[in-house]
Amino acid sequence: MSGIALQRRLAASGSTWPVIFMTASDDEATRNEAMDAGCIAYLRKPFAQDDLLNALSKAQA
Repeated sequence: MSGIALQRRLAASGSTWPVIFMTASDDEATRNEAMDAGCIAYLRKPFAQDDLLNALSKAQA
């Protein structure tokens, strides 16, 4: 199961947990699909420490 499929399954089950995608792929279509599915951040590896910290802060809000 892909991360996007998992995110959709969690949302369908009523989960409100924030989702941060971390991937080595930076395909624009995949990024858009993840954002449309409701992820709060899409980080391409390697990513800057500040990008991760910002995503985690957004998840806590």
